[in-house]
Amino acid sequence: MKIILPAILRLMSMTLWLSSCTQTRSETVTKTNTETLPTPRQILISSEFDSIIDARDGEIYVTVKIGKQIWLAENLRYKVAGSMINPDNPSEKYGRLYELVAAQKACPKGWHLPSDLEWDEVEIAHGMPFSFIGKGGWRGEHGTNMKSDKSWEQDGNGTNSLDFNVLPAGYYFSGKTGFEKGLEGLRYSASFWSSVANNVGYARFLFSPRKWINKWEDTNNETGAALSCRCVKD
Repeated sequence: MKIILPAILRLMSMTLWLSSCTQTRSETVTKTNTETLPTPRQILISSEFDSIIDARDGEIYVTVKIGKQIWLAENLRYKVAGSMINPDNPSEKYGRLYELVAAQKACPKGWHLPSDLEWDEVEIAHGMPFSFIGKGGWRGEHGTNMKSDKSWEQDGNGTNSLDFNVLPAGYYFSGKTGFEKGLEGLRYSASFWSSVANNVGYARFLFSPRKWINKWEDTNNETGAALSCRCVKD
């Protein structure tokens, strides 16, 4: 079993350096006024299951509706150049890991890699305070609500409160920025890309047994990391 501390320290250093069948669950959250979000009001956040077939390769994915967004409830598995499989993956649902450039074109037609704001919205639905909007580093204590309720080692299982079902698929570093090259984090971490805007893509990391989510930016694909992808419907 790998020890989590080195991976956490490396990602904290990077943060500083980079500065239809339906099942429903629901909870109530409060939205606070921002430039892109409505005035304060109570909204019902619910999750509803469905599925899609990726016409490119026939893969079937469970989808989940959270608020007004429809997400893949599994990690993307579509094979493109710049993606890889961890040979130790215990399940196909752990998906492939994608370099940042590859991630931008990997989602099926009618779906897209979520923007940083779309990630914020799904994090808010899981309980992230609005005070973390636009901020990097360790954020909130909502990671537990996003994690699957099994498969995480080191006491890392979550509640999977809205069926987003984050599995500990790990990540890959290319060694470009001084971090050790190779696959890491399987069974105790998860990582996801956002879409790129102004040459910046954001990554989000979850770890055992931490409740928080670590967000950092990758400018001009400097890290060469390969992370998991979730897609959101257009």
